[in-house]
Amino acid sequence: MTDKKDKVGYMNPPKHSRFRPGQSGNPHGRKKGSINTLTLLEMALNEQVNVDSVAGTRQITKKQAIMLQLVNQSAKGDLKATAQILPLMQQLDSRNESLDKQHNAISSDDQAIIRGFINGRKNK
Repeated sequence: MTDKKDKVGYMNPPKHSRFRPGQSGNPHGRKKGSINTLTLLEMALNEQVNVDSVAGTRQITKKQAIMLQLVNQSAKGDLKATAQILPLMQQLDSRNESLDKQHNAISSDDQAIIRGFINGRKNK
């Protein structure tokens, strides 16, 4: 009979192909300090650029510059820019509406306190 140690199959690789003690499963692995694509994009969009405006030169991020150009092109009648900005405007509107609801919502406990305060003022 074969020992349990010698068994080969699912979750039991052959002895010659098992990792040795202290050996990494991915010896060359990811290099230290390497940056993924999303991080590179974020870094590029957050770089500062100089923009000339009526008030003079000011520094803004590339992300802000892109959005300014998109809004300005849409205002000039560029249909492609308008098509890109409309969904963003809808998201902004729905976000603002939900924030307004949250700010205007008064809990039932707060309403009871307010009613008690108003009733107390009326009795005086």
